[in-house]
Amino acid sequence: GLYNRIKLIEDLKATEIACLAIITLDNYDVIKDYYGYETGLNTLINVSRLLKSQVEDSKYTLYKLVSNEFGLLACGDGNLEDFQLFCRRIIDELEESPLTIGGEKFDIHATAGISNTHDRLILYASLALDQARKTNVPAVVYELSGNLILQYENNIIWTKKIKQALSDDRIVLFVQAIVDIKTRKTAKYECLVRMIDTDGSIISPFHFLEVAKKSKLYHKITQVVINKTIDALMQTTDIEFSINLSPDDLLHDETMVLLKDKLQTSNIANRVVLEIVESEEIETFNDVCKNINELKRFGCKVAIDDFGTGYSNFSYLMQLNADYIKVDGSLVKNIDKDANSRIISETIIQFARQLDLQTVAEFVHNESVESEAITLGFDFLQGFHLAEPMPIENLLGKHG
Repeated sequence: GLYNRIKLIEDLKATEIACLAIITLDNYDVIKDYYGYETGLNTLINVSRLLKSQVEDSKYTLYKLVSNEFGLLACGDGNLEDFQLFCRRIIDELEESPLTIGGEKFDIHATAGISNTHDRLILYASLALDQARKTNVPAVVYELSGNLILQYENNIIWTKKIKQALSDDRIVLFVQAIVDIKTRKTAKYECLVRMIDTDGSIISPFHFLEVAKKSKLYHKITQVVINKTIDALMQTTDIEFSINLSPDDLLHDETMVLLKDKLQTSNIANRVVLEIVESEEIETFNDVCKNINELKRFGCKVAIDDFGTGYSNFSYLMQLNADYIKVDGSLVKNIDKDANSRIISETIIQFARQLDLQTVAEFVHNESVESEAITLGFDFLQGFHLAEPMPIENLLGKHG
């Protein structure tokens, strides 16, 4: 019973002064995915009724936009402060009014993006909404003096660059050596993704991976890394490579089908290490563990990357059936100077030994850190002091 997006656009065209809020239900997808489509639909219906009851005696108009988004328009009214307060009251009301559907009780969490610019109201309210969700605040007002539009334009530019790089085969692999402390020789290599720009310059993933995730190109990049890593392994007989996978990769069906197919048909699984980024954001932990165990049955090994930051739950480590722990560089880089970093690293090493796991010290950036890492008892070292990342072709040329 609400107006739709087309009606909103018509109303915006008919006014010169307006404030617009886009309100999204943050946990709608979780409710829908876990309890099913019907429950998700009933959630939207009940939220619509609640919003209508809040708006019916006001001067504002309510709209149902795409999926779990609603629009609220103050047409012909540019009083941003009053509008913002009204939106906050709506969000508070949603938060304080749990829904009961089919005997199940649901808390609703909502976020709003607000704009009162004279044009492109929907775009700017959407940008403000993105910023609100990113910064975990209930509502953000778009300001022309801010940098939201610059971020938006930057994302468009990088999305085009990523698409073109994928098309031109300019997403490439670099590798960095991981050194065995006992033999002082390279034991394995970590595969690192890079983009080659049109001018030949090398672009770090820092500049494009987050944009790739937002533009749904991230999994294509992961699949390129998998294909190129397996191809490289096929050209060698004695090198072990590690591939970085996020929990999102492990839950992506197409990526998992590709990886399993490659492992099954290439006979190189025993030289593949899957580096899993430690994360407290794994909401479907059992599915992640299931896929990891399936991959291990092919003969792969598993390393927990960036261990010692964020979640750092030892039970998490055991459930993932890991073979290696890569201690995060933020700890390792200071073990020669900071007592706390040294104590935490030593504790992780002792714990790993009890579980028969091997440890890798990341970010070994000078001789002092290298010496301390050896003293503490790490099994492997990795960092610029030992070897910088290089194009994988350089390595394959040596083994060709």
